[in-house]
Amino acid sequence: MLISKLYLKNFRSFDDEGTTITLNNLSGFVGENSSGKTALIHSLVKLFGVSSHERSLEKSDFHIPKQSKVESIKELNLSIEARIDFPELLEESQDTLSRTNIPPFLINS
Repeated sequence: MLISKLYLKNFRSFDDEGTTITLNNLSGFVGENSSGKTALIHSLVKLFGVSSHERSLEKSDFHIPKQSKVESIKELNLSIEARIDFPELLEESQDTLSRTNIPPFLINS
């Protein structure tokens, strides 16, 4: 299993235009302060966190543009999407271990 793409829109430092981040087998996040590195990690926690507290949204999770007044905003849409690939399903010679690690409803028989 591999998370290959993340799409973030109106989440923390990611604005309403939306941003797609492509990930590889080994990805690192490098950037200036306030560029979104921590927000990216927090978006993964919002999707895959163990506890319901980790997965719940808070007011501070929403991106508010600098020129906007919070009192004037009535509604905001926030999106966090992850693309999950299963490269082990595409391999010609699937070993028993990789097949047993994938839920049965995801395997095309």
